[in-house]
Order: sequence, then C-alpha cells, then structure tokens
Amino acid sequence: MGDNNFQTVERNAREASVLLKSMSNETRLLILCILAKGEMAAGDIEHALNMSQSSVSQHLKRLYDDGLVTRRKQAQNVLYSLDGERAAVIITALHQIFCGAAKPDSRFPAEAAMAY
Repeated sequence: MGDNNFQTVERNAREASVLLKSMSNETRLLILCILAKGEMAAGDIEHALNMSQSSVSQHLKRLYDDGLVTRRKQAQNVLYSLDGERAAVIITALHQIFCGAAKPDSRFPAEAAMAY
C-alpha cells in the first residue's frame, strides 16, 4: 500500500474511532435510536429517556460535536436529528444485529426506534 493510501486509511481509522467512542455510551446510543425515528425536540428526548435536562444536553452536545446529530432552533425549542447518512447507516446495522431485522439490506424501521 502506498504512503498516500496508508494516510487515507489512517485518517479514516481516526474518524471511525471518534464516531465509535461517541456511540459507545448507552445513553448516546439510545438518543441515536430515538432520532432514527425523526427529528425531535430536546425536551421530548429528555422525557423519552426519563433523564434530567442537563444530562441529556451533555450527551446531545457530544453527539453534535462528533458529527452524529444536527440541531436547529424552532421558536423556543432546539430540534435534533441524525446528521447525514453515517449515523443512520450505523444505527441500521446495529438494529439488524441486535434486534433481528428481517433482511440485512432493509432500512431501520421508524416504529422500532422507540421500542427499546
């Protein structure tokens, strides 16, 4: 493998490591599963997880900083959603492995996001 290819692999491994570290926390993984259903206000995520606002905010900030979620303000609410294809693909794969999706190539069913 040439130096250029190795540098690419090295950079990709570093990015994957950041992503996997972020997802290795159970609460953050649950948040990603919830957001697989679609955009949701921070307060609704707090309610779904039965967690304090400060705790959920810290986890959402980490997911945002690591490029897994995006946020936008709407009136008094901050709405969160999965950021791009990367998070959705990983959540789909995890759902297939751990929740027994019917086909390896099927998309993550939105109804199952809250069925944990």
